[in-house]
Amino acid sequence: MATVATDSLQQAVAALNTLYNAPTNSAKREANLWLESFQAKPEAWQTAVILLTNDTAGLEAQVFGAQTIRRKIVDDFQELDAANRVSLRDSLMNLCMQHKASPRNIRTQLCLSLAGLALRMLEWENPVGHMTTVFGGSKEDLANLLEFLTVLPEEVNDNKNSTLTDDEYRSRSDELLTRNAANIINLLVMFMENSGGDSRLQENVLRCFHSWLRSGDITTASLVNNPLLSISFKALQMPELFDMAVDVVCELIYQTKDIEESLPVIEEIFPNLLPLRQEIVKNIEDDNESNVRGLCKIFVEAGECYLSLVVRHTDHFRGIVEGIAQCASYHDLDVVPMTFQFWYQLADELRKHEEARVIYQDIYANLVDVMIRHLHYPDDLDSWTAKERDDFREFRHYMGDVLKDCCIILGSRVTLGKAYMRITEAASKSPPKWQEVEAPLMALRSMGSQVDDDENEVLPEIMKLLSQLPEHPKIKYAATLVIARYGSWTDKHPEFIEYQLTFVSSGFENDEVVAASALAMKLLCKECSSHLLNYLNQLHAFFMGVTKRLKAVDLMEVTEAVAHVIGALKLFFETVNPQVAPSDAHPCIPIFQELWPVLDTLADRIGNIDDVAKELTGCWRSALISYRTHFAPLVPMIMARLIKSFEQTGLGPYLWVSGRVVREFGELNPAASVQFVEGQSVFMWQILQKYSGQFNEIPD
Repeated sequence: MATVATDSLQQAVAALNTLYNAPTNSAKREANLWLESFQAKPEAWQTAVILLTNDTAGLEAQVFGAQTIRRKIVDDFQELDAANRVSLRDSLMNLCMQHKASPRNIRTQLCLSLAGLALRMLEWENPVGHMTTVFGGSKEDLANLLEFLTVLPEEVNDNKNSTLTDDEYRSRSDELLTRNAANIINLLVMFMENSGGDSRLQENVLRCFHSWLRSGDITTASLVNNPLLSISFKALQMPELFDMAVDVVCELIYQTKDIEESLPVIEEIFPNLLPLRQEIVKNIEDDNESNVRGLCKIFVEAGECYLSLVVRHTDHFRGIVEGIAQCASYHDLDVVPMTFQFWYQLADELRKHEEARVIYQDIYANLVDVMIRHLHYPDDLDSWTAKERDDFREFRHYMGDVLKDCCIILGSRVTLGKAYMRITEAASKSPPKWQEVEAPLMALRSMGSQVDDDENEVLPEIMKLLSQLPEHPKIKYAATLVIARYGSWTDKHPEFIEYQLTFVSSGFENDEVVAASALAMKLLCKECSSHLLNYLNQLHAFFMGVTKRLKAVDLMEVTEAVAHVIGALKLFFETVNPQVAPSDAHPCIPIFQELWPVLDTLADRIGNIDDVAKELTGCWRSALISYRTHFAPLVPMIMARLIKSFEQTGLGPYLWVSGRVVREFGELNPAASVQFVEGQSVFMWQILQKYSGQFNEIPD
């Protein structure tokens, strides 16, 4: 290997010192760029080895040296001739010996370098056996061997920047991994059995086992009747090994997700799994959040991978579901979401298996109560940051999805009934806590998509209950959103419309409830528009009363509400069109005349809003087309309104309907029609002049 000039080494050390200690970011960036550039140079090989060999070099310098060798092997392996490859391999082995007590990140980089060499250096025969011979003789050196064996599958399977041909790579991969798998299993068992209670060594063994499992080079079929299975589960009882053991057990379960192929292994895994339910109970009682999280991870992995067994063999595998339910009931809201995907998958599968669905109903019934409890806002809500509030709101929506899954399994009557009971129980307390009332109200909203519009048992009682709830803005807010969510149900139960309109309207008096009230008003009017025609005058009066107090976003919601009802008028005029002789009075004309003051005022006040303009003009168009000659006496006031609205807003719908008026009634009153066209044309020419004839720029 070429001699490296002393100044290169000094420059590297100086750059590292600048990178870690310079007072300015610009100096650090410049030093980092120099170091990255230096790593690409041929002299970086020897500089890195010198840094690692020098005991007086600082930790940062030695980490840089280890990273540099790793990078050079990946990117610049072709720079090494055969002699230098052997020299580098031997140097790396010696450095591993030298650094066996160094921080793990240095040893990991050195072992990654050796693994990279093992893949690329084809003349290195039996690298795994060689490394085992060199480092397997003493307990002190086992850490290096296990680290090498741990990173080897990752390095080989990654195959980054390898110069090997496809055939060479397949052959080398087979030599390094496939042919060594059985030997690795035996080594790991031996190391674990002879560990003498050394938890660090045991953790390294488990980490290595996990790596070979995850890569698929140790197959689960090869573990039948092998002590590594029971060793992995027993490690869950040791605090120092718990986290690593969780990863291993989860990987074991994941690798056996092909049920038919893996049944012999599953039959060994399952007896080790169920006793862990007692560990869940114990750790919940001890409030050991870390352990509950790990055990939950194991049970959820088992539930998802063995889902078909859970559904088809409920007598044997129900315990997995019960374990997940125990975790879902835990107070830590970092643990609870780990179960959500499983509940969805199980509910989806149970739809197809009625007998199993019935068997699991009790678990889902309890899950409803658990989710409602988790929905509770805390007593110290006022002390939360804005981010904490946003995160909890998002979490509540995910819990709402679980409640939908519960509806699928239990039916809406049961789930609605449980929420109704929670509300009545909480509201009857003296004094009631708003959190205990608000949470089941939120649950009712979440279940909405799973509740049929013809539900006649529980929802009517819930709707009656809303006006009797304790006075609190958050309760009022939640109750109002319940009405908003069940608008399509109300359309099938119009006897509740007046009651709900009154309830929703009262919310506009409270600043904390306005947003919910505006949304509820919009959705009620959208879903129940045909039923609200009789309330147009009241809606108009209400709208005029609240518009000055609303924020823009809430005003838009209410405006859309009115637009939906106007849209229903259009449908009314198109549908209610009896055949009446031209000489006879049309029964619908007085209805339009009665509504006209409201429509005219709406056009004057909010006709500049595009959605409102479209619905108003659509309503007028339907009336004049449906009633034609009977509508003629009303045409002058329509013309006047269209001219005024077009001049006020410049919106296209007013001009569009103007053309229809002329086509339908131009011959009946030519003079008025000409005057009408002239009036609209004057303003249209003004618009054209404003846009200099650029028609594409003119708003519709």
